[in-house]
Amino acid sequence: MSPNLPYQLKLTLKTVILITFLWLIIINNGQINADAFRRLQMAHAWWTGTPEVVDSTPPKSWVEIGTELQGVGGLRYVHDPGQSLLMLPADWLGTQVNQRFPAISSTLLLSPFQIRQIFVSFLIFVPLNLAAIIAAFWLLKLLDFSDNIAGLASLVLLLGTTFLHYTQIHQLNNQIFLLVTLGYAMALACIKKQKIFFACLSGLALGGVFLHK
Repeated sequence: MSPNLPYQLKLTLKTVILITFLWLIIINNGQINADAFRRLQMAHAWWTGTPEVVDSTPPKSWVEIGTELQGVGGLRYVHDPGQSLLMLPADWLGTQVNQRFPAISSTLLLSPFQIRQIFVSFLIFVPLNLAAIIAAFWLLKLLDFSDNIAGLASLVLLLGTTFLHYTQIHQLNNQIFLLVTLGYAMALACIKKQKIFFACLSGLALGGVFLHK
């Protein structure tokens, strides 16, 4: 956090970060749901050489499962590589921890796959969701909203939209929201600060959205 920020702004931002972090930690059940479940299999397959889709039951229709593609020889693959790239480091770390300390699984009565899910959920999605709320706060400040309004609106965004664990496919929605918000915020920062560097970052952020669709 820049030391040049006004005291009230720093205090509001710290409050938003603390509330968001605690809320995300408390409601996080450590599970990977919906389409992210298949993309976690994809991330694991990339560095282990295992099949991307382990479900042996053939789908009734390929239209029904929009996260998969049928390849040569009937092999099934998962598309949308962006989320899998994000999950891969934590998946690898969770696997290594489980292999080096197998007593963790037996003590907590968790399978190796559940251990991997927990690592991905807390090490990847909690920071990403926190970053999305901070990005929303930054965009609101760039639009000249007051500190209190920007902070309150950011927390309403956290609690009232798709950021929490009980909402549908939140683990993908939030990454797209983060990248789009950063793209718009950096474009606005480029205009207001007259620095082309922000325009380049805006393009990278918005380009990253296409990896998730």
